[in-house]
Amino acid sequence: MGDEPSDTTFDLNEWQKDMERTLKKLRSAPSLPPEIHHINMLSKTLFGTSEWSFFRSMSFRFLDRGPLGKAFWLFVRAIRDKILVSDKKAVLIVVSKDGSTLRYTAPDLRNDKEVYAAAGRMGSSLIGDKLADDRDFILSLPFCPHLSLLSARLRNDPDIVLKSGNLQKASTRLRDDEQLVRALIGQETGDVLYHASERLRDDKDLVLYALSKERGRFGDDYKYLISCVSERLQADSDVIAATEENRRRREECTVRKSYIQAYG
Repeated sequence: MGDEPSDTTFDLNEWQKDMERTLKKLRSAPSLPPEIHHINMLSKTLFGTSEWSFFRSMSFRFLDRGPLGKAFWLFVRAIRDKILVSDKKAVLIVVSKDGSTLRYTAPDLRNDKEVYAAAGRMGSSLIGDKLADDRDFILSLPFCPHLSLLSARLRNDPDIVLKSGNLQKASTRLRDDEQLVRALIGQETGDVLYHASERLRDDKDLVLYALSKERGRFGDDYKYLISCVSERLQADSDVIAATEENRRRREECTVRKSYIQAYG
């Protein structure tokens, strides 16, 4: 994008005129275009503006006159003109506050480790193709992207899947890996058993192990648990008893917490 202003040529007055033209154009459309929602959310994220105040008043008093103002301008132009932002400094400013804005950036920046690390912390649902297959990089992150964003090779990697904390979108082979499934259940029950293979959902010892955990949805929702296991185990007396016992312990814990909150 050769027409992007550099830090030395960025002029707030020119920025304001361009923004006024942009807003008038968007507001004059027969129906409210989605771009105006995107820009409004961006102004709220970067400047903390109240709902729609930016578009009602077109006030620029709250805007930053330095790098933040420039970053906002570049992203607004990208949204308006359906182009991509290639200024890394501006991208880092914005994606570090709202990971979803990574979709407005150039492909090379989506594969930039520093940029993705910043965007991923803020919930980006996008990652560059190269990084999506970079095992060492994914393992080095303090978080793990959703498995659906990663390559098929990494979705078949037990270390990556264990880091992700769930089996959803994991390979068929790993969803049938008892050692991995048991490790994930020990880490956090959640939806692990639901996404495990049919063979493992019919494994009584594994199901009872999941029920022994205090965390996750299994102890809270009997119907959800039943939907996770095989029909054979749904009628198993040990499984039913363990489920009821787990739920009873949860209810007792809730009562104790309520009593402490009420009486100190």
